[in-house]
Amino acid sequence: MLLDLPPIHNQDQYPFAINNVSYLEDQYLLALALVDGSIHLIDTNDGKLIQTIKEFDEVTSLAFSEDGNLLVSAHGKDGIAIWGVPPIDEQALP
Repeated sequence: MLLDLPPIHNQDQYPFAINNVSYLEDQYLLALALVDGSIHLIDTNDGKLIQTIKEFDEVTSLAFSEDGNLLVSAHGKDGIAIWGVPPIDEQALP
């Protein structure tokens, strides 16, 4: 199924290259792994940034768990991290 969404990524909002993306369809949530080490969570309903996580030098890979409650990120030599994902209605804007 192809989604008809407006462009989410633009150079002004996300000036760093994207290494990986993961989409959580049930919650309309897109996770972007940027080379600056940050993870951006985007609401695909409106394209707005929900949250930014900045913990590592570089994020190389992302994946949501099957139930959508966890986001796993890989960080080169730093290993992996597991993040809890609250339901979309509980996510605070930055």
